[in-house]
Amino acid sequence: MVIDQGRIIAEGSPLQLKQQAGRASLVITVGDAADLPAAQELLRRTGAEVFVDAAARRLTASADGLDDMIVVAGWFRDSGIGVDDIGLSRPSLDDVFLSLTGHRTDESEEVGA
Repeated sequence: MVIDQGRIIAEGSPLQLKQQAGRASLVITVGDAADLPAAQELLRRTGAEVFVDAAARRLTASADGLDDMIVVAGWFRDSGIGVDDIGLSRPSLDDVFLSLTGHRTDESEEVGA
């Protein structure tokens, strides 16, 4: 159960709550930063918006799960773009709390004097 300011705002198993917060993300780290533009174009084939962190050589896009990761891994294998890492990232329970309340769990609210 998720409680905010003393009120129950959501109930369910951790997996159910995480599914409510949004889809999984496919996270790919390419071996060479020069491959980022080609990798971004390749990942756009999923139809999802692609976010690029050039400093980390990382691309992120929403995904439906393992099947999407397998398909995308095949595209990268066939493209010749070197991949250092590929994986799925599911929303955390902190992400669930943020999506339900609009604020993080560690934010403290000031009480007016």
